[in-house]
Amino acid sequence: MKKVLFFIPLFTFSFYFSQIKDIQAIDSTEISGTIEKVDAYSRNPTKAALYSAILPGLGQYYNKKYWKIPIALGLIGGSIYAINFYSGELSRFKTAYIEKLNGQASEFPTLSKERLAAAMDEQRRNRDYAVVFTVLFYALNILDATVDAHLSPFENDKDLSFEPILLQNPVTSENKIGLSLSYKF
Repeated sequence: MKKVLFFIPLFTFSFYFSQIKDIQAIDSTEISGTIEKVDAYSRNPTKAALYSAILPGLGQYYNKKYWKIPIALGLIGGSIYAINFYSGELSRFKTAYIEKLNGQASEFPTLSKERLAAAMDEQRRNRDYAVVFTVLFYALNILDATVDAHLSPFENDKDLSFEPILLQNPVTSENKIGLSLSYKF
């Protein structure tokens, strides 16, 4: 244990000095040119996260990823619709259950009290899952906008492409669809 405690500061200082040496070796004009290039393409991740937190899809709009807006709105909107739907169904079954307990005619005359209670539990569980999915999709919307803003300095390489191709098996002459990754020099 004493040997380990001796080597930890030794390694810490060696990494510290190696980093300083590397930084001093870089030319200052090279750094300023790189910073200007990065600033021209970069987006502020904090702004993107804040915009997505205020209104889902707004962070994607800020990042100029317009095709992601309907996906974000659809997932969150669909989850909110599911919450409303299952809440309404829960209310219907709950009303029928209370009417059955009071001996009144209910909306579901063929269902027993036990079956109505089971249906209420199922609708409550579905509603709770929908709430969890809504929160998850909302958080993923914010996370997507933040990560996309962080990665915005990296340009898409026009020479790198993914293309679908048709492959033929030389033995059976069967055609299959595949993906080709190509890099042009």
